[in-house]
Amino acid sequence: MMSKERELLKRLVSVDLSDIYDLLIEAQELLAQPETKQKPVAWQVIGIAGFMYVYNKPSDQVYDHHTVNALYTAPPKREPLSDKEIHAYLSLMEPPFLWDEGFCSGIEWAEKQHGIGGGE
Repeated sequence: MMSKERELLKRLVSVDLSDIYDLLIEAQELLAQPETKQKPVAWQVIGIAGFMYVYNKPSDQVYDHHTVNALYTAPPKREPLSDKEIHAYLSLMEPPFLWDEGFCSGIEWAEKQHGIGGGE
């Protein structure tokens, strides 16, 4: 089974330029989701009266009217794409792109906005 990220990258390298905006929105939504590789370290339970409890493991004392949030540690640091990786993606596009500084600047900006490479 292919990961959502890999599917998105596969679609990105073969996309018609008229569809690039939709893919960028989808990528932004995917990056906004928490990393699923991590397991929660605790669970926060909030009741309708505003009380809040934190459990180390899922609790049996959770009811339909409670809000349960999984709590995670900080996600692992991710490294930005290298120039070689970006160039490989550009060359796979149909028709193949030459090196494009604007495209690369956009990738760098997006990575920094999502904390990749220390731009948190």
